[in-house]
Amino acid sequence: MAKENGLGASLTVDDSGGTPRVVSNDIQSCTFDTPRGELPVPGIDVSSQERLLGLGDFTASCVGAFNDAASTGWFTVVRDSVSTDVVRTWAYALSGQTLSLEANITTNSYARGADGSMAITTGFALQDGTDPTWS
Repeated sequence: MAKENGLGASLTVDDSGGTPRVVSNDIQSCTFDTPRGELPVPGIDVSSQERLLGLGDFTASCVGAFNDAASTGWFTVVRDSVSTDVVRTWAYALSGQTLSLEANITTNSYARGADGSMAITTGFALQDGTDPTWS
């Protein structure tokens, strides 16, 4: 596989009804992390730290333009996260590789820029305990 850029990526997020919605056109940036916990386990016979890998996790922060289109707009897809406890399938695809998982929406932050833009930053966190895996 050759080195590639991130152009042409696709983001799909379920709406509160469980219908997958491709929201790529509204997403301005998206950062996601797949950290692993560390478990310190030094014995009394060593002078430095020893560690085992712990639990895997996932968090994401996606910034999208305010779009209240009927079914596919970013605002339409995430707006009711405050009033609904719905698990969302989150899937990021690039160059034939897909990271797909079940996530909770943890926050929506709305910001109106000095230039008049309106953006929604939405936070996601792993929901079901299954390690996020690229396929």
